[in-house]
Amino acid sequence: MLGDLSVSSIAFGGAGLTFAEHLDDARREALLRVAVDAGCTLIDTALAYSTADERHHNERLVARALGSSMRDGSVTVISKGGHYRDGDRFPVDGRPEAIAADCRGSLEALGVDAIDLYLLHKPDPEVPLEESVGALAILREQGLVKRVGVSNVSRDELGRAQSVTVIDAVENRLDLARHDSWAVLSYVTKIGMPYLAYSPLSVVSDWPRFSASEFVTALTAERSASPQQLVLAWLLVQGATVIPITGATREETIRSSAAASEIQLTAEQAVRLGDEIRASAA
Repeated sequence: MLGDLSVSSIAFGGAGLTFAEHLDDARREALLRVAVDAGCTLIDTALAYSTADERHHNERLVARALGSSMRDGSVTVISKGGHYRDGDRFPVDGRPEAIAADCRGSLEALGVDAIDLYLLHKPDPEVPLEESVGALAILREQGLVKRVGVSNVSRDELGRAQSVTVIDAVENRLDLARHDSWAVLSYVTKIGMPYLAYSPLSVVSDWPRFSASEFVTALTAERSASPQQLVLAWLLVQGATVIPITGATREETIRSSAAASEIQLTAEQAVRLGDEIRASAA
């Protein structure tokens, strides 16, 4: 669940489609439709997912590919502001006026009256976090966004954001090497807040070691699953509100990632798999 919305247990992230220069827009849009067809009804995009010469590029792709599905409610879209592309640079701008302008641009690009979930993409070290989050709260009050969240935050930053307004979700990368990363995950799953885990396969840093381990090899054979699918399945049991955000530029990979939601791990398998994932990150 994403608040009162029922969404897919695995989301699809559009960033890689924009940054894959070998793809044209027609192919990018086709791959977005593949993701939805495979069961990923939660789509993650952002202002920052743009080409050097087209602001809001990824959001426009989503609108062209999935506009009718967004309008009838069968697809839920997440977008983010306060972070943008400027040539080869990706600056942050957390000023309230900048966030308001980013949101207006995203609304136009997506072709919707209100964004399902809108997040502060990254805290701006030059702007108090409370001011940036306050801008999100105003957007919700104005009816321009339905839910608000924060991304790339520490446990302390999440608490500061919550002191300003209700935070509906957090989007972070789960880093096994950082205690604070686990602190955020533990806290949000305890209170029932959705945890959107981007770059989920980065929890494994040594894939050859992980894939070749005796336990993983046996489990892939037992479940007819790839090592990557097992990692996604493991993430799904880390908390009832964990939603991995996968991304890919090949149809086969998109469908494979979506199918990972069907893999049921026993408690013992989940513990053993976690041990193997941590060993691969050592």
